[in-house]
Amino acid sequence: MSELRNEWEQLAVQDMIHGIQNDIETSLEELIKGTDIDSEKVEFLIWDGINELNLEWSYEANSAYLDADKVLSYVEDVILIEQCKDLPLLIDRKWSCDKTQAMYEQKLKGVPDGQGIASPGR
Repeated sequence: MSELRNEWEQLAVQDMIHGIQNDIETSLEELIKGTDIDSEKVEFLIWDGINELNLEWSYEANSAYLDADKVLSYVEDVILIEQCKDLPLLIDRKWSCDKTQAMYEQKLKGVPDGQGIASPGR
């Protein structure tokens, strides 16, 4: 049964990738002009967001579902932190979780990626 659920989850994530890419390119285009977001990056961020936000899958018939809006917020946060050239513009943004807020604060201070950033409680 777990193998079948994993397959359903994979299919759900594949469906989310295109939608999230379109949403990001539309909603963030002013902040990340000329940036192309590839599907492998989006897929990685979706799985990372699911884990970081502790999202639970729901299963119906032969499909898996979860709150795609929460995943979208997480993916947008990370892409903005990585790609936005003018970080002070994001000062009033409501971040999707403590991890992305910490990533933003560290990057704003000029700390290189991955250094000094730890998830709360870890």
